[in-house]
Amino acid sequence: MNTTRLSAVFLAAAISLAGCRGRQPAGEFQPITLDTTDVAGKVDYSGLAAVLKAGVGPGGKLLPEKLKANAKILEGQLMLMTVAGPKTRADLFKSEHSKLNYWYNARSAWSLRLMLTFGRERLEDESKVAKTGEGKTREPARWEIADDGVSIEEFSNRSFPIDGRSMTLSLMDSLIVEEFGFKAVIGAPCVSPRRAVIPTKPFEANDAAKLIDERFNEFIDDENRFVVDVASRRILVPPVLWQFAERLMADHQQKYRVTGANFTTALLPHVRLSAHRRLQDAVGYKCVGAPEPKVPLIVKRAED
Repeated sequence: MNTTRLSAVFLAAAISLAGCRGRQPAGEFQPITLDTTDVAGKVDYSGLAAVLKAGVGPGGKLLPEKLKANAKILEGQLMLMTVAGPKTRADLFKSEHSKLNYWYNARSAWSLRLMLTFGRERLEDESKVAKTGEGKTREPARWEIADDGVSIEEFSNRSFPIDGRSMTLSLMDSLIVEEFGFKAVIGAPCVSPRRAVIPTKPFEANDAAKLIDERFNEFIDDENRFVVDVASRRILVPPVLWQFAERLMADHQQKYRVTGANFTTALLPHVRLSAHRRLQDAVGYKCVGAPEPKVPLIVKRAED
């Protein structure tokens, strides 16, 4: 797939962002490992399909108890994706859409796995503090989503195996920008409330450009993620998109030979239909970078 003319500079921005996040104290982010012994390399997203069908509702709503119940199925899916990806099994990923499907599905699966991992570790830490010597803490049966989770830096820089190598969500974002352009990373799924929603079924598109366009438009049209505050006449731009603001405005001014274009105007050529109308209605509003909330975790319900 031919990336846009901006891909190179957007890649530099993404790598810079990843590099800043990567400079954390050694040992702060414990890597996740998987035992892929005897796992056959093939393309099969049926495990992810089962997890998403059970654990994700409309609009990316996460169903904690269902996700916990399907954790082993998710683990099996991640094992498959570790041994068979665009790098390890290039023969299975010859088209651009098959590669994009893989990375979007990998980001969905690992976002869920990281949420489960951080949640379990928090429970273990709390159990250690509360332990009174009466034996092991029983496994709780009821769960909920807690907004007071982990920072996006910690979440994005926890390393894990994928496609035969060690990676993080931050590095995965850089790869997506390099391979498919900046719009593709905006639509990349995650459990973070400032990223594109987790789908209810795996990505199996046969047109990469169409999928990127659809996901980008859905993101701009999502009032919970791309917030247009009419009262204050402001647009709260999520960090994943805000990092590209200056370059997008500069490119827009050069391409259309205009001066003083704001971010809203620069975005208009990249969207259509409802998302385009939403931006058009907000022309003149001040664009500001939205704060990055913590990534939610699955935790034990307080009443249990």
